[in-house]
Amino acid sequence: MARSGKRSSAPGRSGRPRAAKADPTARRSAPAHATDYHRYLELTTEGIWRYEVRPAVRTSGPPERQAEAILQRATLVECNAAFARLYGFTRPEDMLGLPLSKLLAGSHEEQVRFIAHSIESGYRILDAESATLDKQGRTVWTVNNVLGIVERGNLVGGWGSTRDITDRKASEAALRASEERLSLALSAASDGVYDVDLVTGETHYSPGYYTMLGFAPGEFAPSDDAWEKLLHPDDRARARAMLARCLSGEVDEAETEFRLRTKAGGWRHIQSRGKVIQRDENGKALRLVGTHRDITAYWEASEAL
Repeated sequence: MARSGKRSSAPGRSGRPRAAKADPTARRSAPAHATDYHRYLELTTEGIWRYEVRPAVRTSGPPERQAEAILQRATLVECNAAFARLYGFTRPEDMLGLPLSKLLAGSHEEQVRFIAHSIESGYRILDAESATLDKQGRTVWTVNNVLGIVERGNLVGGWGSTRDITDRKASEAALRASEERLSLALSAASDGVYDVDLVTGETHYSPGYYTMLGFAPGEFAPSDDAWEKLLHPDDRARARAMLARCLSGEVDEAETEFRLRTKAGGWRHIQSRGKVIQRDENGKALRLVGTHRDITAYWEASEAL
């Protein structure tokens, strides 16, 4: 009788069925994935952490009551080295067991509101910025994503990721301070200052630009051609030609004089300077900044002489 190519599952000599041979790939896959996961946790600069809630909190109560219970029962049970460093610890093991309330910023009332908001959002927090203190008492700014784990109507824990944005916040604060100082300087300056995005046409005028011509700041909408509408007809060709030479790169800086109409209908003699400070890879002008200075008094003195 010919033997079949299929493996027999008939009982052997002992009377027990023969066991199917295990797939060696299946035995190796789980440990390999686990090793890769832990390697990722150590290499990533994101703080990865997990908390547990014991005993679990019922999800049927009011959000504020759930939040109070979570703060009392949630503790950190796992984190990577990046998360530990963020809080000033040298080893992740030194943080395990810390209550969730020690990891969140703000007062108890603020923490309750923060967690209650996450509950109302489906037990999740997406790209939420917060500030807290590290082990040395330094302020750390972070952006956080947290997902709660709900099983059979109970919150049992959750996973989170935390990224340090302290340097970015410091840069933003420095930029705001610089812009405020610049704004103050422009407000005090008698010259009119303009800044034109030549791609979008978005234009900014300093307060002095308006007052120089007798307008209230912001009285007319700034645009890349607003000054042309105020130009004296006899000066338009010269002013436009000089601007075109600057935009084309023929000259580094446009410098000319022309007359602009005031709100009252008179004319002011203006010394104009402009410079392209940004071009694309083909040399096309992208951004133009400059000043308009009122030199009417100089012209009147020259005429008198």
